[in-house]
Amino acid sequence: MDFNDFIYHFIYTNSARISSPDQLDSLGTILDDNLVTNGFFLDPEDSLDSAILEQLSEEALCEEFNPAIVRRSLELGFYPMSMAKAITSLQEIDIKNLSEDQFLSLHRKNIRRNLLAVKYHSKKLIVQFDSLHISKKLKGWLKGKFADYTITFNRNYSLCVQELLNSYPETWLCPELLEQYELIHNNPGPDASIDSVEIWKDGKLVAGEIGFITHNAYASLSGFHKEDDIGTVQMCVLGLFLKHNGFAYWDLGMELDYKYRYGAKALNRQEQEELYSTLGREKLSFPKEEIPLSSFLEYL
Repeated sequence: MDFNDFIYHFIYTNSARISSPDQLDSLGTILDDNLVTNGFFLDPEDSLDSAILEQLSEEALCEEFNPAIVRRSLELGFYPMSMAKAITSLQEIDIKNLSEDQFLSLHRKNIRRNLLAVKYHSKKLIVQFDSLHISKKLKGWLKGKFADYTITFNRNYSLCVQELLNSYPETWLCPELLEQYELIHNNPGPDASIDSVEIWKDGKLVAGEIGFITHNAYASLSGFHKEDDIGTVQMCVLGLFLKHNGFAYWDLGMELDYKYRYGAKALNRQEQEELYSTLGREKLSFPKEEIPLSSFLEYL
């Protein structure tokens, strides 16, 4: 085990646990109570302790990738993610009749298991469309080098996921989680769906992301791009689409500096809950048709 394994083992040992989708309705309280119990001895002034405190305060773990918990998380606007943990006991390996020597051999190879982590951000970046900011370069791009590019939604979800994995080999998008995402993508519910956004050039996928719709809000999960500037174009065009097609807001998740360029504001949990309470009950869906990027010039 390396140093990071010890840290994640500590987080695993002290994290809040969930085993039922019903618990998600009081997830904030569960996380707060667990933090009081297990985080009081950590020093928020220490950079390492601060990182651990953040994870303990924002993520509840589930031992299995429970499909009902994943679906309910999306319905409530939480992020179903994953955490990789080094295996430290024989009970964590689902292999029958494994001897102690065989286990120790596997242990030395640093075998890991994946856990479902439901993330309830203590601070989340949200774009409300009265403050959406679009790059000043977009008009020139859509008239010039990206004029013949197109955007689609759910045209090729599997390819979009594969390109994400190609771009980020060390990712939280583990196979167990992707299996649940695909299940929901293929069987969307009345309140939530998993979706892909794709940018095409001459039949080739050059940028995209996966995300989820909760009622009439959209959240971005993870994206990729294969050409210069096309990632920015994808974000700007997606923001314009959401703004002009009835979406209430755009959820960008954890705080990263580049997200502020699109007009995102940081909301605490109370503000997130207040905004969530304003959502319409009907879930919106993305269109099936291919849309030329140049058509978004009318919004600029």
